[in-house]
Amino acid sequence: MEFFFFNSDLNLIMSFVVTTCEIPCANGGQCVNGLCRCPERYSGRFCEVYLPVTTCEIPCANGGQCVNGLCRCLDRYTGRFCEVYLPVPECELPCQNGATCVNGVCHCPTGFAEQYCNVRVGNGYFLYITTNLNQPPTFNQELIVTCQYLGSQRKGRPWWSDTSNQRIRNSQVGNDRVYIQNVNPTTTRFVIKNIQASDLGRYTCHAGDITNTYRLVVMGKSSF
Repeated sequence: MEFFFFNSDLNLIMSFVVTTCEIPCANGGQCVNGLCRCPERYSGRFCEVYLPVTTCEIPCANGGQCVNGLCRCLDRYTGRFCEVYLPVPECELPCQNGATCVNGVCHCPTGFAEQYCNVRVGNGYFLYITTNLNQPPTFNQELIVTCQYLGSQRKGRPWWSDTSNQRIRNSQVGNDRVYIQNVNPTTTRFVIKNIQASDLGRYTCHAGDITNTYRLVVMGKSSF
């Protein structure tokens, strides 16, 4: 910046150029002849004022919203403009009864419902199967699988058969690792102590002529 000095008769008596800024320019600004030259989106004497952007350079994709010039993405999307899809991991628990896992969701065959297709649904009845775990078990862990019949017709107490279609013993005897516990007239559960490789497979709950299955897999093992 150049300064000029005049006398009372307006005759020039002195001039000089200032080449440095009083305070260093902020936010990447450059000092030119004593003045801060600011980069885009900054203003002020020393480039200390940010000028927010209200529109995005490209419209946000996949339902994203533009906030102060940046795309705010929905779940499962990322990227500058929300253009990148983040795949959903496999289902937390194995899908039951022949269902398939697609993008983290179990797609149930006809006659089955709930998140993991673990409920048999029929005319006037439900046959529920639930476990004591919220993820696939590991070897040597205890597993408790409960079967409950809810319906207008009496079907008798549910019972379980193992992977070889043999009826599981009704109560623990000695050192049995796999056995049945009768909870009430409509609810039965089977227990596996210290899961072993030989325990993996499909177990069936029977309530009269109605059946529902539970497929036992362990964490880190592929389904079958």
